[in-house]
Amino acid sequence: MKKPLSIVHIGLPKTGTTSLQKYVFPKICEKLNMLYNPKEISSICRNGLFYNNKEKNNLQNVLKHNNVFVSKETLVNWNPCNWESAADKVLELFGKKSIIIISLRNPYEYLNSIYIQKILHEGNIIPPSDFF
Repeated sequence: MKKPLSIVHIGLPKTGTTSLQKYVFPKICEKLNMLYNPKEISSICRNGLFYNNKEKNNLQNVLKHNNVFVSKETLVNWNPCNWESAADKVLELFGKKSIIIISLRNPYEYLNSIYIQKILHEGNIIPPSDFF
């Protein structure tokens, strides 16, 4: 029996992830008969990748019995300082046999875009010197 396939898309913010999640990935999953963002990962991501053993075991049970495609921006934080710890948690959840896809953007453009989002869209007043 062939081991199920797990594909994990870590869409860094501001890299077109929302469009991929809305228009591309669901169609790929439909054609390949894969589960897309099962509820077990949604609850883990909703809690900022803080999970208990039961939640982890529930997800790993789904991964063990199904071909799964996961794409969540919350698998990584917007802040590059938190990327390494997020990567460790993703590895713990999905294992070394998963296929990881990471969408990237020019760091200068990314930081400018995220700064504008924090100020204009979210109303956070962050002086540029503190942000950058």
